[in-house]
Amino acid sequence: MNDSEAVPELEATQLLGQVYELWVGPELERRGLAIAPTQLSKALVVMAPGRPVQVLLEDEVSLVASVRATRAIAEGEPVTPQDFDDLRDLQPAEIDPDCCPRGRGAGLDCADASHR
Repeated sequence: MNDSEAVPELEATQLLGQVYELWVGPELERRGLAIAPTQLSKALVVMAPGRPVQVLLEDEVSLVASVRATRAIAEGEPVTPQDFDDLRDLQPAEIDPDCCPRGRGAGLDCADASHR
Protein backbone atom coordinates (compact mmCIF):
# COMPACT_ATOMS: atom_id res chain seq x y z
CA MET A 1 0.00 0.00 0.00
CA ASN A 2 1.39 3.39 -0.91
CA ASP A 3 0.80 6.68 0.91
CA SER A 4 -1.97 7.79 -1.47
CA GLU A 5 -3.93 4.61 -0.67
CA ALA A 6 -3.31 4.79 3.09
CA VAL A 7 -5.17 8.06 3.69
CA PRO A 8 -8.51 7.02 2.11
CA GLU A 9 -8.29 3.62 3.82
CA LEU A 10 -7.65 5.30 7.19
CA GLU A 11 -10.54 7.73 6.60
CA ALA A 12 -12.86 4.86 5.65
CA THR A 13 -11.86 2.95 8.79
CA GLN A 14 -12.49 6.00 10.95
CA LEU A 15 -15.85 6.64 9.28
CA LEU A 16 -16.97 3.05 9.80
CA GLY A 17 -15.88 3.26 13.44
CA GLN A 18 -17.97 6.38 13.93
CA VAL A 19 -21.00 4.83 12.21
CA TYR A 20 -20.69 1.83 14.52
CA GLU A 21 -20.28 4.00 17.61
CA LEU A 22 -23.15 6.37 16.81
CA TRP A 23 -25.78 4.05 15.35
CA VAL A 24 -24.95 0.38 14.89
CA GLY A 25 -23.57 -0.39 18.37
CA PRO A 26 -26.49 1.31 20.15
CA GLU A 27 -28.95 -0.55 17.88
CA LEU A 28 -27.34 -3.90 18.71
CA GLU A 29 -27.57 -3.02 22.39
CA ARG A 30 -31.21 -1.90 22.06
CA ARG A 31 -32.04 -5.25 20.45
CA GLY A 32 -30.10 -7.18 23.10
CA LEU A 33 -27.73 -8.64 20.51
CA ALA A 34 -24.19 -9.51 21.55
CA ILE A 35 -22.47 -9.30 18.16
CA ALA A 36 -18.88 -8.09 17.89
CA PRO A 37 -18.21 -5.57 15.12
CA THR A 38 -16.05 -8.13 13.32
CA GLN A 39 -18.94 -10.63 13.30
CA LEU A 40 -21.43 -8.23 11.74
CA SER A 41 -21.59 -8.79 7.99
CA LYS A 42 -24.14 -6.12 6.99
CA ALA A 43 -25.49 -2.94 8.53
CA LEU A 44 -27.25 -0.05 6.84
CA VAL A 45 -28.03 3.27 8.50
CA VAL A 46 -31.02 4.88 6.76
CA MET A 47 -31.40 8.63 7.18
CA ALA A 48 -34.66 9.64 5.55
CA PRO A 49 -35.43 13.36 5.64
CA GLY A 50 -37.87 14.19 8.44
CA ARG A 51 -37.78 10.68 9.96
CA PRO A 52 -35.81 9.04 12.77
CA VAL A 53 -32.64 7.21 11.81
CA GLN A 54 -33.31 3.54 11.05
CA VAL A 55 -30.62 0.87 11.45
CA LEU A 56 -31.00 -2.33 9.43
CA LEU A 57 -28.87 -5.34 10.34
CA GLU A 58 -27.82 -8.53 8.57
CA ASP A 59 -30.76 -10.06 6.63
CA GLU A 60 -32.73 -6.81 6.93
CA VAL A 61 -30.21 -5.24 4.52
CA SER A 62 -30.94 -5.78 0.85
CA LEU A 63 -28.53 -4.49 -1.79
CA VAL A 64 -28.73 -4.30 -5.58
CA ALA A 65 -25.45 -4.51 -7.48
CA SER A 66 -24.58 -3.66 -11.05
CA VAL A 67 -21.69 -5.85 -12.18
CA ARG A 68 -19.88 -7.07 -15.30
CA ALA A 69 -20.34 -10.82 -15.67
CA THR A 70 -17.40 -13.06 -16.56
CA ARG A 71 -19.66 -15.72 -18.14
CA ALA A 72 -23.16 -16.11 -19.56
CA ILE A 73 -25.68 -16.28 -16.71
CA ALA A 74 -29.20 -17.60 -17.22
CA GLU A 75 -32.13 -15.82 -15.59
CA GLY A 76 -32.71 -17.12 -12.07
CA GLU A 77 -29.33 -18.88 -11.93
CA PRO A 78 -27.37 -18.41 -8.68
CA VAL A 79 -24.45 -15.98 -8.98
CA THR A 80 -21.21 -16.15 -7.00
CA PRO A 81 -18.40 -13.58 -6.67
CA GLN A 82 -16.41 -15.60 -9.22
CA ASP A 83 -19.10 -14.83 -11.84
CA PHE A 84 -18.23 -11.12 -12.06
CA ASP A 85 -15.11 -9.01 -12.10
CA ASP A 86 -16.28 -5.42 -11.98
CA LEU A 87 -18.61 -3.95 -9.35
CA ARG A 88 -20.01 -0.91 -11.12
CA ASP A 89 -22.65 0.21 -8.64
CA LEU A 90 -24.12 -0.86 -5.32
CA GLN A 91 -27.40 0.54 -4.00
CA PRO A 92 -29.54 -0.22 -0.98
CA ALA A 93 -32.83 -1.74 -2.12
CA GLU A 94 -36.28 -0.68 -0.99
CA ILE A 95 -35.43 2.47 0.94
CA ASP A 96 -36.55 6.06 0.47
CA PRO A 97 -34.70 7.37 -2.63
CA ASP A 98 -34.07 10.67 -0.79
CA CYS A 99 -31.76 8.76 1.61
CA CYS A 100 -29.11 8.00 -0.95
CA PRO A 101 -27.77 9.67 -4.08
CA ARG A 102 -28.64 7.81 -7.28
CA GLY A 103 -26.73 7.37 -10.48
CA ARG A 104 -23.75 5.38 -11.63
CA GLY A 105 -21.29 5.01 -8.77
CA ALA A 106 -23.27 7.08 -6.26
CA GLY A 107 -24.39 4.06 -4.29
CA LEU A 108 -20.87 2.78 -3.84
CA ASP A 109 -20.16 5.65 -1.47
CA CYS A 110 -23.60 5.57 0.10
CA ALA A 111 -23.75 1.84 0.70
CA ASP A 112 -20.10 1.04 1.21
CA ALA A 113 -20.40 0.71 4.98
CA SER A 114 -23.09 -1.90 4.58
CA HIS A 115 -21.04 -3.77 2.01
CA ARG A 116 -17.87 -4.23 4.10
